[in-house]
Amino acid sequence: MSDTTFKCDVCGREFPHSQMKEFFDESGNRLELCAEDLDHKMNEAGKVRGGPGEEKQAAAYVEEGPKNPPYGERVSPN
Repeated sequence: MSDTTFKCDVCGREFPHSQMKEFFDESGNRLELCAEDLDHKMNEAGKVRGGPGEEKQAAAYVEEGPKNPPYGERVSPN
């Protein structure tokens, strides 16, 4: 079974969609990230919490962000 791909919003590399991680920032912007860039975003944020994603069962949310998902449009930080 072939897997579709996604492009990480931070590094721009392509990965299998099954490896995509969702991250919601303090403005409610949704990012599709690879695991490495998700780790970096979570470390930058300091405090994160888990919650439901739009495409995935679980996503990471900046602790100071809005509390009621789903959030706004997907926005690349670049």
